[in-house]
Amino acid sequence: MSYVIKVTLDDTLRRLTLGNQPGAPGGLTFAQLESQVRQLFELPASSKLKLTYVDSDNDVVTMRNDVDLKDACVGQRLNPLRLKAFHVQKEDRSMHNQAQQQGGGHANQTAAATSRNTN
Repeated sequence: MSYVIKVTLDDTLRRLTLGNQPGAPGGLTFAQLESQVRQLFELPASSKLKLTYVDSDNDVVTMRNDVDLKDACVGQRLNPLRLKAFHVQKEDRSMHNQAQQQGGGHANQTAAATSRNTN
């Protein structure tokens, strides 16, 4: 029995047809799924993805690992599995840290000035 995964990124839909059920022994792993999605949409290997699907209760579920993949494919029996992919921009930690340092420095200067004014 073949297994189908349909993935949407922005306004583009792509389809994967697999021989084995994802999440089952010998089936596609979550890491392999992420890699396949990157290849389908020609995203760099370093890109961060967020994958979601709608479960049988109509809840939007974020898929993050093999357990989530198995739940969707085996537990929920979703075939085809319809995923929405989001390309997540990495936060620039250096700018975040710099902003914190500047904010902390300003707060310390303000506290010192207040202390001088009250003496």
